[in-house]
This record gives sequence, structure tokens and C-alpha cells, in this order.
Amino acid sequence: ENLDAGTSSPLSMMTANSADHGGLKEKYKSMIRQLPAKPYIEKLIACYFREVNWQYSPLDEGTFRDLLKNWHSLSFSTLNKGPLELPPDLQFFPALLFQTLALALQFQPVDYDQSLDSLKYAAGMSFDDLASDYSESGCQILCLLGKRHTTLVTVQAGFLRTAYLKNCGLVPESWHYLSQTIRDAQEVGLHKVNITQHHRKPEEKPEDVLENLWQEQLRRRMWLILSLWDIHMAIVLGRPTTVDPRDGKPKFPIDAPTPKNRREVAPAPRTDSDPPTSLTMLLWNAEVAAPLWDIFNLEKEDPNQNNYPKLERMHKMINQITLHTPPCFRTENPDTTFDSHPDCYWLPCARAIFQNGAAFTVMALHRPYIFTNSNSRTAALKAGLDILRAQRTYFNLLSIRHYKMFALVLNTFDAIVLVAAIYILHPTENPEYLDDVLQHF
Repeated sequence: ENLDAGTSSPLSMMTANSADHGGLKEKYKSMIRQLPAKPYIEKLIACYFREVNWQYSPLDEGTFRDLLKNWHSLSFSTLNKGPLELPPDLQFFPALLFQTLALALQFQPVDYDQSLDSLKYAAGMSFDDLASDYSESGCQILCLLGKRHTTLVTVQAGFLRTAYLKNCGLVPESWHYLSQTIRDAQEVGLHKVNITQHHRKPEEKPEDVLENLWQEQLRRRMWLILSLWDIHMAIVLGRPTTVDPRDGKPKFPIDAPTPKNRREVAPAPRTDSDPPTSLTMLLWNAEVAAPLWDIFNLEKEDPNQNNYPKLERMHKMINQITLHTPPCFRTENPDTTFDSHPDCYWLPCARAIFQNGAAFTVMALHRPYIFTNSNSRTAALKAGLDILRAQRTYFNLLSIRHYKMFALVLNTFDAIVLVAAIYILHPTENPEYLDDVLQHF
């Protein structure tokens, strides 16, 4: 451990020398040369933060733009020394930047900025082709740099790659990449954010302390997102989770409005008079999805589907969570006070997403029991219909640019298959819902 700690130790010198001989500097430079020019980056980043980031809020725009500014200010002579001479966050930043550009290209409108066509380097090339190139370049940078200096930026880049693969319909590949990203997150201790405390150094300035507090919030947020994706994909695909729930649940991030300057204000919970943010949406998403862990465990505990009393108790608990939906996220009689707020343009979509999420939880709960219990068949059927209704509402709120969203497909497909299975197996049950089901099919 001591040998590996110092930069001048024999082991680290040997590692640095072997990396240099392996052409690390040249490979890194050849990859970052593929980044588009600054004006194109600015246009695509603006698109990413408006169209993509609100869905799960993995990036804080202020922190990201600070890193972007630092990246653009690096001199050629500094870059020429190789990535190992850069601070760890900046080493991995091009990987994150490539993934944000790839996602932004996936969500270009029909009337996109024609100047972006200049980024295409071959005839007949589409934005999807370019997005694939950028995302692959981001992956190559992560592979090139390895796991020795992993940071939060590495984890964010990994998550955006996971989302990109899902939007491409590469769901098993996305599941594998999610698992790898969770391991990276564990490498930097994101799963331990409830016990890691930042100890202030005597020479540390107050503004640095505040910056660290916001950084801690970002770490908590990222782990929460990864945990949500882990359990949801495990249930959708019928595969094991990477996160072990026995490790306990880390603290949630505070639902704090992001200030203009993180070095002047400490994180503090938003009030009811503050507009909701995409972080508010993420935190309620975590509440709605919380029963999925119990549902996942129930399938193991009750392989023969005999424990119906526990099933009913869990269903009531899910209903209680739904009853406590914040007014701005309710589907029926919502509080629309903030709908016209310029930063809350995503709010109508969020309502349909939460309706979908709550119905998916009920459907996932009853799905293993449809072969043994008629009440579960009816409950799963009604939940599947609720999903299809919510998805129709969601689809009608979106423009063509959003049609690559994986959220339009996954729950819809699950609901259609399950409802079809119920009617095929038991065609005489639930006749009152049949017309509605056919309509939604």
C-alpha cells in the first residue's frame, strides 16, 4: 500500500513507464481529437441538458460546465504530457463528454440545426451513426485509462453509456454495462456515502467545504440512480441484481435547489414554494420503486406462489405510497402551479411516468402469481392496462425527437405480453376489460 501511494515509488514509476511505452499518450490524443469543435459541443450540450438529463438527473449542469471550462482551458503542451499528468476528473472527462454528445444526437428534432451536418464525415451518415461513434470513443477512453484512478466522472460516463445502449434497444448489453458501472461506483465508495464524512482540513477554505458538500450530494444521487436501474432491470429481464440490499441503503441526496454558486450556499431542502426539480422527480421515483426490492426477494422466498397474505399486504403498502404522491406529480387533480415555470417544462411528462411506475410495481408484484391465483390475474391485468393508459398519455406529450426513449418500449412491452398471457390462459375471466385491452393493443 505504501509503495503504491507515492508518485515516485518504484511500482508507480514502473506502471507509468509501461503505460508510456504502450503509447498511452498517443492513443489518448488520437481519441480526444475526435471531439467536435467548441461551438458544436455547446449546441449539443444545451440539447442534452434540456432533452435528456431531466429524465434521471445524473449530471449537475453547473458542475459539468465547470469541468468543460477546465477542459477547454488545458493547453496543448499540458495535453501533450499525457492523461496521467491531468487531475483524475479531467482524465476521464472526455469519456463523459462523448457520452453526453451521443445522447444529444439521439434526441435531435426534425428541424435540427443544419450546421451539425458538418460533424458527419461520410456520405449517407446519420446522427445515429455519429452518436454510435461518439459513445464508442467514450468507452475506449474508459478502457484506456483503466480502473486505477476511477472517479465520479467515470461512473457518470458509464451510466450515460448504459442509457445510450438502452435507447438503441441493446437491453442485455445495457444490463452488462450497468453492472460494470456499479462496480466502478463501488470502487470509489459511492455505496458507502452514508458513512463517509468529509473531514475538514485546517487550511481548507469555507467555499471549498461548501463545494465538497455539493459533491457529496452528487455522489449520493448517482448511487441512487444506479440502485434504481439495477432493481428495475433485474425485474424486467428476470436476472440477478448487482447491488446487494443487505449492505443497507445509503442516505438519499437532499432535495436541494441548485444555487448559482455552489461555493457560497450549503445544500438545504427546497420548500413547498420552490419549483420541483428533476432531482425532486428522482427522489419520488425512488419512493415509488422501493417495493421492487421486496418483490424481487419475494420471488425467491415463495417460489411456489403460496404466500398470498404477504402479497396482499405488499399490495396495500404500494397503494399507500401512491396515495402520498406529491400534489405536483399526481395524475388526478394535480397541482399545476409550476407547469408554466420555464424550468418545469418536463412536469406533465413526469406525471405519466409516475403513473406508469406505480402500475409497473403492482404488475411486477402479481406477475408470478397469475398461474395460481385469480385475484392476482385481475390485479396484474388492471395494472397492465394502467401502464398502457399512462404510456399513451406519455406518448401524446412527446415530440418525434423523443421516440428513441427506451421508456416508451420496456414497460409497454411487458404490459402487453402479460395481459395477452392472462387472456390466452383464462379467456373467460375479466370480460369487462377485454374491449379496453384490445383498444390499447
